[in-house]
Amino acid sequence: MQGWALKGTKKTTRFNENQRQYLDNKFQIGQESGHKADPEVSQDMRYARRDNGERRFDMEEFLTAQQIQSYFSRTAAKLKHAVTAQSGHDSIDDNDSQAAREQEAFSSAHLAVLHQCELLHPIVYDTLNLCSLYSSNKLTKLSVAQLRLICSYFNMDIEEQQSRRKAPYITFISDLVGSCSCTKV
Repeated sequence: MQGWALKGTKKTTRFNENQRQYLDNKFQIGQESGHKADPEVSQDMRYARRDNGERRFDMEEFLTAQQIQSYFSRTAAKLKHAVTAQSGHDSIDDNDSQAAREQEAFSSAHLAVLHQCELLHPIVYDTLNLCSLYSSNKLTKLSVAQLRLICSYFNMDIEEQQSRRKAPYITFISDLVGSCSCTKV
């Protein structure tokens, strides 16, 4: 049979609300923390859980790195377009572009120092902002399994803590958040 090596046509599908919300949360976290979310979020999607501990996505809902990269690119373009529309300027003079380059160089040096010194605010696991959960005393709302996953994600020594109680895990996470710059202010 001829034509077996030809590429087939792909059916385009739109992202569902759950996928869009997850990607928007990841993008927003990247904007706030300065750690831009890379397209490898596709691996994170496979392990994402809801508040009650069940899987957030079915196998059919997993996205590829290319799909995520395209989504982030479109979102960044929309954001840039909105900022440009608000400023009302179509062209930037040389002084502004040089100031922008200097500011970017300063920001990147500042971020490099922060990366070497401490955890960046906010401390995030998946789509959970641990700093805000800690400050609003909502860490207790998480399940023991989620708390255990968070502790193991941050390489905390929980091997001897095979407890079914939340308190030991919350203590570990509280100590971690206590080292964040948001609690030192």
